[in-house]
Amino acid sequence: MRTRSCGEGKDGQQPDFGGQQHHRRQPGASITQVAFYYIDSSRTQQLLGYCTQTGSGVWTYIFTVNLASGSYTLLAQAEDSYGVFGDAVALTLAVH
Repeated sequence: MRTRSCGEGKDGQQPDFGGQQHHRRQPGASITQVAFYYIDSSRTQQLLGYCTQTGSGVWTYIFTVNLASGSYTLLAQAEDSYGVFGDAVALTLAVH
């Protein structure tokens, strides 16, 4: 199990995951969690875990990943305090 920082806001602001702001933010809303997924070999989205705020501007995730060698698409998707989900941000990861 690994715990890592997954984003940190500047001066108490919400973090910017993947270089994109949560575009459907409602007035007064804040990001409550970010879900991380990977796409498996059958093109099915599999949940890895959640990143949550554990302190002012501090975000952490805890999950275990056991992936075989290969190339994977990872997705991150933020949810705000109104339950609104932002668009998923994708990246490709090579596991050796």
